[in-house]
Amino acid sequence: MKDLAPLLIPSNLTQMFVDNETQIRKDYPIAWSKLKSLHALYERIRRKNFEQAKRIITNWLFLTTGEKIDSKYLYENFTQAISAAKDFKQAIIREFIPDSIRFPFTSDGLVIPAIDPVEILRIIWDPPGDKRYRLIRSFTALVHWNLGIRYLLMRTHRKDYAKQLSSLTLWLEKNMFVGDAINMPFRENVNVRFDPNNCNRFSSFGVHDDGNCLNLTLWYRFIETDDRLIKVLYDSRIKKEEDNFRKTLVKSKAEFPVNHDACAITLVFFSKEDLDKAYVKMTEPESIFGNGAVTSNTKINGKGGKRHNKHSSELSPPEMQFLVYVQGELLEVQLFTFDNYFNRKLSLGPENHCRYRLQQILPLLRILFPADLFINWDEANIYRLLEAFQLAKIRTNYLELLPNVD
Repeated sequence: MKDLAPLLIPSNLTQMFVDNETQIRKDYPIAWSKLKSLHALYERIRRKNFEQAKRIITNWLFLTTGEKIDSKYLYENFTQAISAAKDFKQAIIREFIPDSIRFPFTSDGLVIPAIDPVEILRIIWDPPGDKRYRLIRSFTALVHWNLGIRYLLMRTHRKDYAKQLSSLTLWLEKNMFVGDAINMPFRENVNVRFDPNNCNRFSSFGVHDDGNCLNLTLWYRFIETDDRLIKVLYDSRIKKEEDNFRKTLVKSKAEFPVNHDACAITLVFFSKEDLDKAYVKMTEPESIFGNGAVTSNTKINGKGGKRHNKHSSELSPPEMQFLVYVQGELLEVQLFTFDNYFNRKLSLGPENHCRYRLQQILPLLRILFPADLFINWDEANIYRLLEAFQLAKIRTNYLELLPNVD
């Protein structure tokens, strides 16, 4: 977000630029360097009709995208990117903002429905309507414009991750997982005991009289090693476009808005011994992970890797995590023991993915929805609401254990 901040902080940058460009150049030189070209573009379209303005913006965009997007469709692609950026913001609101404080995020009524680049650019520099709302409209339009540009760039590098994952899965089923020849159930309901005194973390398998037990439906794969058959859970995913985009913002990757973990698999083992033995099998020379020279950013028990993720909890990490080239494409691989995997998915502790995502998104919320225009993120009650909203999602997994409420 470091590269996003100069575009949007403080929230009245555009008004300051219009009122006193010399002063903003002195006080916010990086912001001035970015706004100057945008204001010049606005001046070029200011008195033009729509078709003329559209042509000017298209030519301006072409200097950035080049032949990656046919110029005939460039303006339409940018319009779609702005629409996607707005959907991204709405998705953040739905995922992280409870209804009790959501109203300030949805009450504008003018910028929210606008997606046309000409209209957005004009709102940035000449917001219409009641003067009490002009600042928020100018700021919101500026957010949509800048996020739209980034969405456009991200889409120029989009890959067919679905094809990558399906190809990998079929290879694993053919060459590593044992299928029809194994006379063992591949689907099973398993009772897992959790500890309510330890944030509902994993305790053990089996039915217990105290009632602190979840019934999970598991789907197994099997890996055959020299001396035994190993049962494993195979969890695969492709990040949605909005999740990829969020990560590029969080990691300040405007210059190359592409993630290396868009396609990922997680293998979950029921003991550390099984994991170690399967890892040996998976890294044999003829195996899909057999080329150590193309494995990178390796973390063991959460330690190592190229950079430290300050938002990630050190509790219940994967035993191993790495990036590896498979069939010419980059893949993220995680190897978990079941207890840690359970805690990441189902516990109420800070290692749970829902709570991790809140920690990750909060700095972005401060930039996209500044306190002077929306809500004060530093109020303790606000954070408690945000956290309670995420905890409520986690507790849904325990709904069958709660008393009925009429």
